[in-house]
Amino acid sequence: MAKISGCVTFTAKTEANISADILGGKITEWVKSNPFAVLEEKFVAQSDNYVSVLLFYSGQAGSVNPLDKM
Repeated sequence: MAKISGCVTFTAKTEANISADILGGKITEWVKSNPFAVLEEKFVAQSDNYVSVLLFYSGQAGSVNPLDKM
């Protein structure tokens, strides 16, 4: 496991997420748009009304190659 460099949180109403898988689409889009971030840990928290997914990552978020900044 590498050093954690960031966290991103996705939240949706539980009933809406059950019927439309809102979080799955949001997480997939984030992963596709951040190719230089490596997912290290995932946690899910749920209440009666909301579900949240916390993704901890290492590397660099964004679509710019970190080596291009050198």
